[in-house]
Amino acid sequence: MEVIKKHRGTSFVELAIAMSILLVVISISIVRVNKDSLVFDSTVTRVKTDIRRIIVMGQDDYYTYRMSFYRGYYTVSRDGMEIFKRYQGDHTHVLSGTRLEFRGIKRMGAPGGGGSLYVFNDRTKNLERITYIPASGRVTSYKDDYLKKKIMIDNWLSELR
Repeated sequence: MEVIKKHRGTSFVELAIAMSILLVVISISIVRVNKDSLVFDSTVTRVKTDIRRIIVMGQDDYYTYRMSFYRGYYTVSRDGMEIFKRYQGDHTHVLSGTRLEFRGIKRMGAPGGGGSLYVFNDRTKNLERITYIPASGRVTSYKDDYLKKKIMIDNWLSELR
């Protein structure tokens, strides 16, 4: 008499364990991506708010307000005295070719006009351009393509102290 061997498949318990391990790995990766995205979005909002604040304070002819950018943080100062320092995440950077400077802003016009700066996350490659017009107080932002601006962004990243 010949014995027939039964080929067993995976049991329900084995399948449940494999699925739970897979779910844990996926949930950890989603949390990491969401955290980077939240830090990026909050940095964009903070920078826009700080620029608006500086524009309002810069309507005084007496003081000069500056916004300077460094690796991992930026500062706002009045006549060389630091008012506050803002830290962003390890992978989020505020980039500009020069520091921002505001003094004597009037509603009819502003010396030096407006400009742009960028917020960049080097892990997710998110890039957002922030434009400001001091005379009107307008500060807007929109998503930009990192690959089109790669050379400029990489140069500014290398210049950060």
